[in-house]
Amino acid sequence: MFLYFLISLAVGIEGGYNEPALGFKNIDSGTTFMLFMNRYWRIADVTLSIGTGFNTGDNPSYSMNSYGLRLGLSKNNWLFSPVLACGADYLRRTLHDAKEVGYAFIYVIGLNINFRYERVRLYPQFYYEGLTDFKEHGGFIGTKLGIGYEI
Repeated sequence: MFLYFLISLAVGIEGGYNEPALGFKNIDSGTTFMLFMNRYWRIADVTLSIGTGFNTGDNPSYSMNSYGLRLGLSKNNWLFSPVLACGADYLRRTLHDAKEVGYAFIYVIGLNINFRYERVRLYPQFYYEGLTDFKEHGGFIGTKLGIGYEI
């Protein structure tokens, strides 16, 4: 059973671009990169992903980096698939030599447009990614391009 679980996974990468939508006054834009694996389970595809994001600000010496782990749900066999995910990110903001670090809860709501060819799935994703430390909150609107391969 464990062997079947290992060989029935899909793995892939995503890369994208985002713009601040809520709560970030000093950030211009950012990039994101994720590695993921997913498995179809009962009614949806369950995805575990690890990723990073880098955002730059109006001031060239200001940046915000995030590293995190997420758990998500999608329906990869549909052409238009809703995406829901949540997880935790480790954030690091830097301005010159000053640094601020902490953890944030992340949630993602989005839409994939899936294109399949045999075992390969190529998809653009449009999403809203919110982050909060349960006192403050902010969010990004972005787009990603992903490719997945079913093992």
